[in-house]
Amino acid sequence: MKRFFPLLPAVISFVICLLFSAFTHAAEYPEREIRIIVAFAPGGQTDLISRKLGEIIQSKQIMRPSLLTVNLPGGNTADAVNATRRARPDGYTFFLHHTNLITNNVMGNLTTKYSEFDLVGGLVEQPFGIVARSDDNRWKDASEFVAAAKANPGTLSVCFPGFASPGHFALLQLLAAFGGLGSVKEVPYTGGAAAISAHLGGHTDLRSTNMGDSARYVTSGEIKFLGMISSKRNPDFPDVPCLKDMGSNAEGLILRTGFFAPKGIPEDVKTKFMQIIRAAAESPEFAEFSRFMSNTVVLSSAEEFHKAYDEDFKTISELAKGLTKQ
Repeated sequence: MKRFFPLLPAVISFVICLLFSAFTHAAEYPEREIRIIVAFAPGGQTDLISRKLGEIIQSKQIMRPSLLTVNLPGGNTADAVNATRRARPDGYTFFLHHTNLITNNVMGNLTTKYSEFDLVGGLVEQPFGIVARSDDNRWKDASEFVAAAKANPGTLSVCFPGFASPGHFALLQLLAAFGGLGSVKEVPYTGGAAAISAHLGGHTDLRSTNMGDSARYVTSGEIKFLGMISSKRNPDFPDVPCLKDMGSNAEGLILRTGFFAPKGIPEDVKTKFMQIIRAAAESPEFAEFSRFMSNTVVLSSAEEFHKAYDEDFKTISELAKGLTKQ
């Protein structure tokens, strides 16, 4: 044992250096650009949110490295999901996504569960609506559209961003609320931007949409709401009827958008990342952007975000069973 004793100071010094290095690395985070993976093509609401955050972070110099948006559309979000899961949990790859993780899984289109990621924190929430082009005056509200679809099954179409997406699920909720499941042609696209283009181009009759993919086009006069797929009216569009106004007691879906990461991300890095996001999201610029998109900023901790997703999973699973039976 004595011959090893002279090595003890060197060993202690080595351990101290390792601990100091780890502490310094954590303290200096982030040291390089942070990638934000988006599961859809440029132009949709998730992409726009990510890019706005990056723009604010850069203009206000909230951190030196940039926040880089990486669009990985494909496989009905599976490409982005798998890329996130394979990434190193070092705090330099995050996934900005939403309730699609639940609806896709519940409806059997995606095997990956939200619980297979580290939930980092919530950012914005928004309800859903159904929209028509501004010059389309065939129906006064969504209930009239469903009645017309029931009278002529398969002749009317509604698009949305992806099979089993929240937009698809919201459409199913609307149809179920008025006994019209199976009466319309359901048309999925690869993302919000593609669905918007298809609808504006006259390729489908209506579009089932979250507020972020609709509000700005309603404001510009290109489209109009036929109804909110929610139990309450939207304060930004108080004249648009909700499900209750149209004679249904059904509840609507809330799209919760936030950050996910590969499993195993250090807690201190997770906290520092959300501090950066919070600084950008609480700025006047992001508040103005959110009003334009009709998003409600709901910044939540990892624990709060996970709890909300646990509750949504139970609710959506029960709703899916009901929809399947009908």
